[in-house]
Amino acid sequence: MNLLDRKTKFCMAAMALTMLAVILLAGLVAPAQAQTYPIAFPAPATFTAAYCSSYPCDNSVTAAITGDFNGDGKLDVLTLDGSNLNVILGKGDGTFQTPISLNISATGIFSEAIAVGDFAGANVLDVAVWAVNANTGNSELHIFLGNGTGSLTYNATYAAPSSGNTNPGPNNLVAMDVNGDGKIDIVALTPYNGVFVFLGNGDGTFQAPIANTTVCTDSIGNCQSLAVGDLNGDGKPDLAVQSNDTIGGGISILLGNGNGTFGTPAYYPVAIDGVYAGAGIAIGDVNGDGKPDVVVGSGGGATAIVYLNKGGGTFKVNGTVGSVPLYATNNVVLADINNDKKLDIVVPDGFGDVYTFYGTGKALSPRGRCTRSKAATIAAIFSSLWAISMVMARSMCWILTASIPTPCPWDAEMEVFRRRSPSRSPSRASTKTSRSRISMATASRMWPRRD
Repeated sequence: MNLLDRKTKFCMAAMALTMLAVILLAGLVAPAQAQTYPIAFPAPATFTAAYCSSYPCDNSVTAAITGDFNGDGKLDVLTLDGSNLNVILGKGDGTFQTPISLNISATGIFSEAIAVGDFAGANVLDVAVWAVNANTGNSELHIFLGNGTGSLTYNATYAAPSSGNTNPGPNNLVAMDVNGDGKIDIVALTPYNGVFVFLGNGDGTFQAPIANTTVCTDSIGNCQSLAVGDLNGDGKPDLAVQSNDTIGGGISILLGNGNGTFGTPAYYPVAIDGVYAGAGIAIGDVNGDGKPDVVVGSGGGATAIVYLNKGGGTFKVNGTVGSVPLYATNNVVLADINNDKKLDIVVPDGFGDVYTFYGTGKALSPRGRCTRSKAATIAAIFSSLWAISMVMARSMCWILTASIPTPCPWDAEMEVFRRRSPSRSPSRASTKTSRSRISMATASRMWPRRD
């Protein structure tokens, strides 16, 4: 074996060892490509309530909400049953007083949903009830004003023309200032006849409703639940509704104009085989990126479906949680149940059970692909590691063959490379060649040949 062959084998071995080290290092340094997994919520904790002895239960609760109705700083509970509004004052230790009930029953009136807020500007919680009037064939808003002790008094009724008389369900009424005037407004949803916005006057009265029939109609797709929040970060409340524009359902997002009206809905289908969107919707940041996400209940194939906010009020399905489908409770709640600063998902079913999915505050890429910024980072890392490997290989070759008085095999190749490089001004295509030649020359100065 001649000296050149011996040196070639030494140098090839040096390069192989160097590249192996580079690959191992790259595996430690380069960010791993995301895998396709849903948001990680552990198995639910279940709390089972007692069942009534016969169905339907007498005065069974249709809707419930919490708030401080007597101003003592302790949370109270308001429930709506078939005939009454019940204010249950809290003692602050998890126990409650005997309910203060107001009978609101009337012939042909079916109360379905409730919302609370200070409608009259008196620093007292008032109550709005969204009801179906079988006598008129439309839905209507009933307002009850609080007196600061837990008692309520009927104030007024506001009709919603052409709203239909289909049961809207308990998660279809929200009290919030949607036009930025500092006064509480009411947003109400109907399953087949659109969304109605009642702007508040700040004195306990409301204006005639503004109807939005670009969503939740018989021709577009029926809806089952409503949530309101700023989804695109412009300071204006937006609407998120669970809608069934396609088989399997999905959500529709209507960005707010800041004056009580809303833009054209953008529909995002579930599009997961065997999974169906059901009633119940909530808004909250479930992956800790500072953008509000949307979670909807599932009527089949899962317990809840998670939509992540991609920015600008646009959304994409990230995955599902649970395997037990919801029944007719129409409720999904996002709250930090275990006080770890991360939102948890809480859903009740129709049999008195409550499922809690503890949030991790993290989510992976829904498609498992690197973003452009990650790809650029990976490319830069490998480029740097390749350059380092060339220098290391040149050095190892020189060390291993110091006693052999012939050049390393790629020394000659570099000389040929230099001679073949054009002497004219480098074009865009030859710029990289020029830069590589400078890099190689620098390496030769750092580790000179030993002839």
